[in-house]
Amino acid sequence: MQRLQIRPRQLKKAEATSLAMKVTDRLKVVDPMTNRALPADGAAVGPSSYWAKRLHCGDVEEVKKSPRAPAKSRATSKGE
Repeated sequence: MQRLQIRPRQLKKAEATSLAMKVTDRLKVVDPMTNRALPADGAAVGPSSYWAKRLHCGDVEEVKKSPRAPAKSRATSKGE
């Protein structure tokens, strides 16, 4: 199974104002497996109907993995 990398979505200005929160805050979404809030920077979760529903209603957003740069060899990094 492929794991999803997700994070809670950031609050919109109107939502933050109505909830008396900062605009930079993110929603609090509970992981049903751990009963803890999903970290703001995201976490890898297994695909399930719970996360599919959270993605569909917009409570969380999928984090796209950025392609990694190829690692430099030791000879290149020393300037040889």
